[in-house]
Amino acid sequence: MKAVIRCWGACVLMLAGMAGVPHTVSADGPAISAEAARALANIESDRGKRSAEDRRAAERLTVLGDRAYRKQDYDAAYKAYFDAYPNYPTAYAYLLAGDARWRSVVQFQERRSGQPAPDGSTCLEASHRFSRELTMDLANHYEVGLALAQRDSAFLRKFPELSGRARGSASCLQAMAAEIETAAPHSCVDIAKLRACLGEPLLK
Repeated sequence: MKAVIRCWGACVLMLAGMAGVPHTVSADGPAISAEAARALANIESDRGKRSAEDRRAAERLTVLGDRAYRKQDYDAAYKAYFDAYPNYPTAYAYLLAGDARWRSVVQFQERRSGQPAPDGSTCLEASHRFSRELTMDLANHYEVGLALAQRDSAFLRKFPELSGRARGSASCLQAMAAEIETAAPHSCVDIAKLRACLGEPLLK
């Protein structure tokens, strides 16, 4: 049950964040949001509490995430990575979780093909709520993952291009979030642009 308890802790942390939170300067690199800084502080404070069993659980979940990602089952991949990092936080799990989450959004919207949702909507509305959700996710996944990557030389050697790809996607998605904040009421999210921000899948 340990993994479940820690996952709930991560879920609470994600839901507690606010878009547009103040940014702070990280000792390891560029400014990060206060939300990401809190997550990193929690990771650091729990460092000595994690066991070999926790690490193995995270590795098993990451393998499941990779398998689902390569099958383009991005929703399942996201859930596996999201459950992996509360057990043993890694840059890889955080960055792949962020990437998989938005690929699952793109995939779902493209499969809808204009079909109305149960609420009658025919597209993903470009609302303040969506912009806030996107900004929160950037803080909780991309910012945390990139900060962890900066501290992990083994990760950077093993995945030399992943941080650069993730940083580029994060920058593009943040620009999208800012654009959506000023979008006309009842306009739709540009799914093609969202897909372009993500680029080619990170895993083949």
